Amino acid sequence: MDMQDFDQKINDENLTKCMQTLKHMYYDLSVKDIYCENEAEFRAYDILLHLNGGDILREVQQLRAEVRECSQVRGALQFVYALNSRNYVRFFKLARKNANYLQCCLLQRYFHQMRSSALQIMVQAYGPPKKGQIHLNTIIYLLGFEDKEEAAAWCQCHNLPVDEHSDTIALERTTFVETPEKFPNKRRSFQLIENKRTCPVSQIIANGRVPLDQALSNHQPHNSFDQNGILYRHSWLADDQTVEKVVSYEPAQNALVVTEQPHSLVSSFVRETVTSTIFNQVIDSTVEELLFQLFQFTLDAVQFLFH
Repeated sequence: MDMQDFDQKINDENLTKCMQTLKHMYYDLSVKDIYCENEAEFRAYDILLHLNGGDILREVQQLRAEVRECSQVRGALQFVYALNSRNYVRFFKLARKNANYLQCCLLQRYFHQMRSSALQIMVQAYGPPKKGQIHLNTIIYLLGFEDKEEAAAWCQCHNLPVDEHSDTIALERTTFVETPEKFPNKRRSFQLIENKRTCPVSQIIANGRVPLDQALSNHQPHNSFDQNGILYRHSWLADDQTVEKVVSYEPAQNALVVTEQPHSLVSSFVRETVTSTIFNQVIDSTVEELLFQLFQFTLDAVQFLFH
């Protein structure tokens, strides 16, 4: 999905509801002394979703010791401390070192906040009467930007002048805008997020345990149309769509051979479904035609009586 088509508000609402339901489930199971092996992973996700929440530390303290002390939860808490202390250097250093792809995806929602806070701190610390300048490469490294173009656009939206010749930013206190009306368009962060995706997303979500479906891996595409694009007659009822495997023995090859034959039960179901649909369509069209003829007959009779 393109970043411009992504609706973060809808995504946040759905994700928050799912996490809330999951937490209720964890509690209900804990009453019965039943615990899930991946609870720590999702507790860490919940923490990263609520870095700005005032109750997140209290909720963590109420977790079981083995969950609270696990590396995933402790790692998520480091981002809580970095964000609350406005320590942008530590925040982006932790994000760069974090190898968990899904956790880094959740962290992206805080990039705007931390970058704006960082620029404000820099302006207050390094602005006039001090030197009042900082190089773009420094900004790129400290705040996790992809390139000079993205870093320059971000500084310009805060009304900080960018010198294209020297690649420096003037930290002017008088022109700095703390909260711009419009931020630059979001871009995919390859350095902080995308380079952590070392395998298909399905394997990341399933924690690398995606079951292999042999039927799909050995699937051969099927064509129900001839060279002129006309549907074959034997394909009208989808008799050629579902097959069952029949094992036979061929002496010539001295091996078991798997062949495919139509599955009569499935084909019968498809046939009944298609027939029922066609029958209903014929009935509807016939009734509609009869009603139209009856209306015309009634209209002619009324006109005849009045004439």
